[in-house]
Amino acid sequence: MKKVNFVIGSTPALLIGEQNDKVFLFIHGLRGHKEEALAFAEVAEPEGYQVLGIDLPLERKPWEVLPLLNEVREYLYKNWKSVSLRANSIGSWFSLLTFQGEEVERALFVSPLLDMKKYIEEQLTREEDYYGWVVNNPVAHWDAPTYILRPEVDQIVSENVGSDFILQHRCQVTIMPDGEHWFHTPKQLAFLEEWEEKVLSGYKYVTLRERPELKDSAAAWFHSKWRVPEAAYLKCMEAYLGGETEYGWYLCLDGNRIVSGMGVIENDFHDRKDLSPNVCAVYTEKEYRCQGIAGKLLNMVVEDTRTKGITPLYLVTDHTSFYERYGWEFLCLVHNDGEQQMSRMYIHK
Repeated sequence: MKKVNFVIGSTPALLIGEQNDKVFLFIHGLRGHKEEALAFAEVAEPEGYQVLGIDLPLERKPWEVLPLLNEVREYLYKNWKSVSLRANSIGSWFSLLTFQGEEVERALFVSPLLDMKKYIEEQLTREEDYYGWVVNNPVAHWDAPTYILRPEVDQIVSENVGSDFILQHRCQVTIMPDGEHWFHTPKQLAFLEEWEEKVLSGYKYVTLRERPELKDSAAAWFHSKWRVPEAAYLKCMEAYLGGETEYGWYLCLDGNRIVSGMGVIENDFHDRKDLSPNVCAVYTEKEYRCQGIAGKLLNMVVEDTRTKGITPLYLVTDHTSFYERYGWEFLCLVHNDGEQQMSRMYIHK
């Protein structure tokens, strides 16, 4: 496993793995160190990620730590296309502060401290300057799919700390019976590694050209969601697979199950034939929503079509405030074929 020690600004860093366009930032907890990232890299590298571990002086004040993390954040987005987070304990809180509002592929938090305000309020004493800073610097915006592993009873961070965050952002929580805040015994470490492997390998994002054997099942799946005839989907898919068009089809898989998908076609059944091509058939299974899956697919579509010189893209929807998260802008209202009600047309330039 390739390992390189270097410094980002004034922060010691350890980069693990061969060059890739995806990276995990590993942020340790109190009294931790960047070498903890080595164990996680054993799981992440086979899934196509490099791992960057950093040493942070977490005993210092947050207003002293955040400038260091901001330098690391800028370095990450300058050098990788996809950024994910893996953090322990208080490192999770620093992750939220630093990366709120940024595009994060996924976040894996272990025994996380998610709500510093509530954590301090549970303590018998408090430093007023620290508490005042926390109150004035909340985590205001978080969209990343977030996976949490915590012990059944955490003696350091109570279950109440972060419970509101977990509900608000619909985090996927796994609980280890008889675990501890610090996962360190052989049994705990094995449980941790199994959890990391499951999260990283759970979903696959593919084009139909990458998985052409899914053509029939994909056509049936889209038909079941939108009631457009399977034959219509098959015709578009076969043209794509045969190289007649670059308007593709995109899927998210949980194992071999299609859980989300969308395609690109000339016109999505509306009267503005000049606004083309259109992203169509956007759907995510109910139990898989609020995990960022649709957003990941939308970004995948935009990137794939842009590399082929296909831009801008258009999309018809009745939703508001969803597509804006992923760089889409409202353009105009259009009439759907055979309907009186107007629908919203979005554009991604």
